[in-house]
Amino acid sequence: MKFNVICEKDSPVFAYAKSELERCLKLMDDSISFGENGKEIALSIKNLDEQNDHVSILFNCGEGKICGSNEGAVVIAVYRFLRELGCIWTCPGQDGEHIPKKQLTEELLTLNINETPSYKHRGVCIEGAVSEEHVLEMLDFIPRVGMNSYFFQFFRPSVFFKRWYSHLWNDCYKPEEKRDLSAEEVDAILERLTAETAKRGIRHHAIGHGWTCVPFGIEGEGWHKVPDEVLPDGYIELTALFNGKRQTFNGVPLNTNLCYSNPKVMEIMSDAVVEYAQSHPTLSVLHLWLADGENNNCECENCKDTIPSDYYVELLNLVDKKLTEKNLNTKIVFLIYVDLLWAPQKNTFINPDRFIIMFAPIKRTYSKTIVQSIKESKEVHTTPYERNKLTFPTSVAENIAYLNDWRKVFKGEGFLFDYHLMWDHQKDPGYMQISKTLFEDMVALDKIGLDGMISCQVSRASFPTGLPLYAMAKGLWDKTASFDDVADEYFEAEFGDKGAEVREYLTKVSDLFDPEYIRDEKPAISEENYQKFLSIPAFVCEFKRTHPEMSVASENMAWKVLAIHADQIIALSMLFARRARGEERRDMYEMSSRIVGKNEPTISSRVDAWNYTLNLCWRFHVK
Repeated sequence: MKFNVICEKDSPVFAYAKSELERCLKLMDDSISFGENGKEIALSIKNLDEQNDHVSILFNCGEGKICGSNEGAVVIAVYRFLRELGCIWTCPGQDGEHIPKKQLTEELLTLNINETPSYKHRGVCIEGAVSEEHVLEMLDFIPRVGMNSYFFQFFRPSVFFKRWYSHLWNDCYKPEEKRDLSAEEVDAILERLTAETAKRGIRHHAIGHGWTCVPFGIEGEGWHKVPDEVLPDGYIELTALFNGKRQTFNGVPLNTNLCYSNPKVMEIMSDAVVEYAQSHPTLSVLHLWLADGENNNCECENCKDTIPSDYYVELLNLVDKKLTEKNLNTKIVFLIYVDLLWAPQKNTFINPDRFIIMFAPIKRTYSKTIVQSIKESKEVHTTPYERNKLTFPTSVAENIAYLNDWRKVFKGEGFLFDYHLMWDHQKDPGYMQISKTLFEDMVALDKIGLDGMISCQVSRASFPTGLPLYAMAKGLWDKTASFDDVADEYFEAEFGDKGAEVREYLTKVSDLFDPEYIRDEKPAISEENYQKFLSIPAFVCEFKRTHPEMSVASENMAWKVLAIHADQIIALSMLFARRARGEERRDMYEMSSRIVGKNEPTISSRVDAWNYTLNLCWRFHVK
């Protein structure tokens, strides 16, 4: 069969959509050709809507239209069409692409699809340790599963790239494989990736952390200590008065709040936001956050009687005023997080349409879902604000109660910014419980008045599977979907007719490791958990014995990863068995992290050794 793919617009996004459509159709059926006089496939924008990604696909006997409500939605629509033909993308990276071999007949190419995703915001935020290629793999993946946004944190996201290229956390790399990136190299990487983001029609979110540093002449590229002697003149006088002294908080400017009652602080920060918006006219969304630290707000006479969120709203209103004067329509995201969970008491938003509220319950547990906690949240009372003596809520219900307080002040657009795949996936080695929690959180977002999710997560979170990210995307696209259906679809794509057996195996792995125990929500000394951990090696070895395709030598990446993961969780089970008995466990920690580290070069699209080592050592309280 011959096709003639026609683009409504001559633009990089339409060109990308066309190239991907032709590439995948050719991979499915190598008898296909393209050119004039072929069956016509038109790519076009229908019912223009820059905010909502409606897709419509209408084909009759091989000819038809693939339409999106904006350019990015056209790319999403192409992949939606391909998924209908049997293509599936299970995780970032080439090995996550599954394109079936089949003859494309006129009967097969007769279909009618009209869909609008359940949520507007569907994206991922850069975190962990990444190479340029890792981020590009994520940018490839996002529209393939119906997501639409990518968030490059910081003015210059050096910290994430330097973690990878320096390999400081992995001594399995040779010295010649390790290098320290310059600022210029990071800028070049960011410029290339920003262009790739635009080419796919992906919405570009920017900055977040750094506004309390960069406008004042301080590098804000990570959570680094900066000696006082190199700080710019006059900066210390603008920091928060804390414990009787103005200084950086624990030496880290990024974590340091400022004296927000000081008009100079407000003018410098608001001017910097406007300048950035002016110089980045194609930016989709700009995040304006305060310091990343907690319990270090200003105690001076002018600040002490006004809570931080009131000063935050004052700053946001000032930014809006200046953007309006410049005729800039830039959307601004503001963050409710740690000290800013407490809603303002005095100030209100002058122009709420300018802003998007972002709910970041960073202290929450993942042992309960949003939907399980909604009823309880209505009975929870938030605690009074107490400057620099705050205890942050851990239950999901409590966190929702704080969001509800904010919603009385701001009723506009909003989304969740959560951390399921930043830390908690490492507390569920089978990934099955966290996958279900993540999915169920997504399908319930509208019940707490939110319109989507930007996932603050490591890019490489597919060890042992990419189910969590895949399930997240599915839930964001269709809140009526079933987790069981999504999981079955995933495991069949990755493991074929053995998919159900692998799902059952990993479900048992999750149950035996008991994520609630690893989250420190159960006593550390536990005979019950000791016996569970002790049973894991035999269980894993028996599954390997009955599934010979599960081998580190396998050419199938899904089975190779599962085999490496098996070795790793056997060592990890012994680590936690010792922990459950209160014994020293350093040697098992080193063994488990080394298994991940030595295999990272082979499966780097799937696992982040930096993130794994960090979580195992710090988050799991390994001595």
